[in-house]
Amino acid sequence: MKITWYGVCIAISLMIFSALGILFLFSLPPKQSEKVETKSSTLNVPAPSTPFEWCIEKPNTSCLPKTCEEHRVTIVLVSAEWCGPCRRFEQVTLPDPAVQARLHTNNYGGVHVDLDTCRELSNKLGADVVPTVVFLNSDCREIHRFRASRDPEGFLKELDIADERLKK
Repeated sequence: MKITWYGVCIAISLMIFSALGILFLFSLPPKQSEKVETKSSTLNVPAPSTPFEWCIEKPNTSCLPKTCEEHRVTIVLVSAEWCGPCRRFEQVTLPDPAVQARLHTNNYGGVHVDLDTCRELSNKLGADVVPTVVFLNSDCREIHRFRASRDPEGFLKELDIADERLKK
């Protein structure tokens, strides 16, 4: 049997295309029906019957002062439509059952601010990076903040820090 350059090139091409096909299969996102597992979602925390509600901040009307007044801690989420980490935080972290249970039981209020439509408030909050999460007390004074997305466990730790700072 004689080995030719043509045969070698065909064999190498087949190996390359096979490797690319396998890489493509592993890079596909999970199906919608598959659940993304997180450590906190495996704690068997019952999810509240209704999701935590966020007041959507609009340029001409502000819900921030009222939310601060009505809640022990107000969580201000500054994000943007085009921000991938913001979408992950909103789609994976916030709906997590442990996070939802904590938000419902500790008298938190939530205000969502879009960086692009509420630029003035975003600047006032010092949100130069998205996502930025600012925790305010009932007087609308900052008690804690973090920048960048967090997984559910990381967000629960940030809530712990905000609660500790509120006690001081």
